[in-house]
Amino acid sequence: MKKIIAIFVIAFGIYSCSDSNSPTNLPEVKIVSELSSPLVSVFRNVKPNEQIQANEVDSIKISSIKVLMSELKLFSQSDDSSSDGRLNKVGPFAYFVDSVNTIRLLATGTVPAGLYDKLKLEFHRFDSNEISSYINNSDLKEFATNDRYSVIVKGVKYKSGIATHFAYYATTTVNLMFKFAPAIDLTESSTTTFAIQLDPNIMFTKNSSLLDPTNSSNVSAIENNIKNMLKLIKK
Repeated sequence: MKKIIAIFVIAFGIYSCSDSNSPTNLPEVKIVSELSSPLVSVFRNVKPNEQIQANEVDSIKISSIKVLMSELKLFSQSDDSSSDGRLNKVGPFAYFVDSVNTIRLLATGTVPAGLYDKLKLEFHRFDSNEISSYINNSDLKEFATNDRYSVIVKGVKYKSGIATHFAYYATTTVNLMFKFAPAIDLTESSTTTFAIQLDPNIMFTKNSSLLDPTNSSNVSAIENNIKNMLKLIKK
C-alpha cells in the first residue's frame, strides 16, 4: 500500500508542475479595429490677416472604411523587425470600421510573457493574378477588381445643406511600424487589447481645411494622408 501511495504522489506532483507552465498561462493579445469618430469637421481659430484655404465641403460623415491588409506582426523587444514576430497574421484580410464603430477582431493569440515594443502592418493591393481567387469572397471581393483598390471609403459629404453620398477608392500601399514607448509588459495570464484606430479627419483635411473626396484634384493629398490616418492604442 505504501508503494502505491508514493507513486501516486510523485505522479501528481509531475502533473501539477507541467500544468503551471501550460499555454493557458501565456499572455493573450487581441488586436481590433476602431474609428476615432465618423464625423469629419474643422473648427478653425483664425488669426487676423491669416490666409487660409477655404473648405471645399462643410462636413463629411463616414459610413464605412475598408483597408486591404496582407500582414500584421507584433514584436517583442528582443525581436528583429525582419522576423515573423510573436503574433503573426498573414493575409489578405480586411481592416473594417463603420459609423456605429463595429469592433472587428483583426488578430488574436497567445504570446510569450515579456516586453513588447513594435507592431507592423502592411496595406495590400492584389496582384492581377490574385483577383480570381478572391472575386467571390464576401469580405474581399470589392478589392478583387481590375482597379485593385487597397482602400474603400463610403460616406456622405455636406455642402450648403445638401447631402451627397460618395465612395472614395484608393490604391495606396504602405508598410507601417508602430512603436511603443516605453515597451509594454505582457504578463502571464493577462489579456491585452490593442486598437488600430483610424482617424478620418487626417484623411480628408489639408492645412486645416476640409477636402472634397469627389474632387479628383485632391487624390494626391488624400492618398498621402492615408499613410498617416492610423494609430495604435492600448485599451
